[in-house]
Amino acid sequence: MVRYLTSYKRDNCFFKKIVVFFYDFIKNNFMEAQALEEGILNVAIGKYGSKEISYELAEKILKNFNHSDISPILKGAFLGALFLKGFQSEGEKLIQKELQIFSAEDILSNFCNSHQENKVLLTKLLNYQNLNYEEAYHIGKFLFSNEVIDSHSFDFEIGLISTILRFRYETHEEYCGLYKAIEELYFFSWNKKIKEDHRFIIITEPFDGLENNYFYTPLLGKMLIEKGWIPFFIVSDNPGPKNNFNLKDLAISLNSKFIEYPEQIEENLKNISTWQKEDFYGFFIDNRNLSPVFEKWIRIRKLLKKRPFLSTLERIINPVNAKIQIFSAYHPAYLEKVTEILKYKSIPIIIGIRRGEEGSLTFSFNKKYEVMISKKLNNYEYQQEFFYEAILGKKNQEKTFLEDNHCIIESIFRSQNLDLPEYLIKQIENQKKVFSFIINFL
Repeated sequence: MVRYLTSYKRDNCFFKKIVVFFYDFIKNNFMEAQALEEGILNVAIGKYGSKEISYELAEKILKNFNHSDISPILKGAFLGALFLKGFQSEGEKLIQKELQIFSAEDILSNFCNSHQENKVLLTKLLNYQNLNYEEAYHIGKFLFSNEVIDSHSFDFEIGLISTILRFRYETHEEYCGLYKAIEELYFFSWNKKIKEDHRFIIITEPFDGLENNYFYTPLLGKMLIEKGWIPFFIVSDNPGPKNNFNLKDLAISLNSKFIEYPEQIEENLKNISTWQKEDFYGFFIDNRNLSPVFEKWIRIRKLLKKRPFLSTLERIINPVNAKIQIFSAYHPAYLEKVTEILKYKSIPIIIGIRRGEEGSLTFSFNKKYEVMISKKLNNYEYQQEFFYEAILGKKNQEKTFLEDNHCIIESIFRSQNLDLPEYLIKQIENQKKVFSFIINFL
């Protein structure tokens, strides 16, 4: 080391070599991963809207495609979407030729480690075929296995399956099979039959949070509590692709009550009258306390870049046997699919909010939002109603911050006057109005 430092004093040679070494390392590894990420963002949008891969981008993707430092999850996610999209541009044809992927069998032979039973199902997925309930359940058991995730031996398959399901849109039957596999993830203590309480309500928001809007969900919790209901919010660390604050961040900021194990529910219900006198918005359950697999999938989802099927299913889990579930979904297809899953689970009252801001329960400006309420009848059929209303006003497009959301919620509960923009005042009043409307249907 002394010799190298002496040489640095003479001509800076040693440190120049270090700089060059790290530059080459970043260029050959991080930059290549960046090219794959860009490729995923282009082709994994779905069967409608995916973009072509340019020749220049294809060369970057191919340059170190087999580099061991680049996650196989990225490779699987990219190839799964590209294969379903089809090799159309010159860049895509270059990738097809260089990687020799002309059939589903080529992908399975060259990149997959799965046993034969999984390969049969992967062949169906690669050939744009739907899975039945049992097949989807089998795939779910594979995707959510601690052993599979921890070994990293099947990372390519995880990326491949997740992207294919997203790309061609999941069927109701597939969702139900995957949901069954998710339900079996709960820690044993959560699997015990929690005493039925018809006051329990599950409420969920998008786990990747909001970037240009605020959460008013604690307000809904407070209003439900005043009517005698017990709201539970399912929350999570932020999996992306958006990276601003989410409901879990807001709950922590507001010093909300988190439930870590089911026995805490009964303990806290004994003191519910005490909680109601404070800034109590309901109970929050972090999905990492339900199963370690949920926490491990945060890493996987960040690599996938696009929201996978799990972003829909993980938000409708019901570990407390609640009889009412309130969720949000931006697209009509997802509102319908989630509703069908909850009907399959015989949830008595299902409330879905569509076209909220950034897919949340915050109601939109200058467009009609949709409230769907499904009630189970005595004959096990559901009565379903839709309500539409538009908020007219100019929306602020600036980035929002956790500290501001915290102040807004506290000021509402403490009846403090904040110097808020007119559009926010209107939005808060409208949230109260629509939340009251929903509660009256319960």
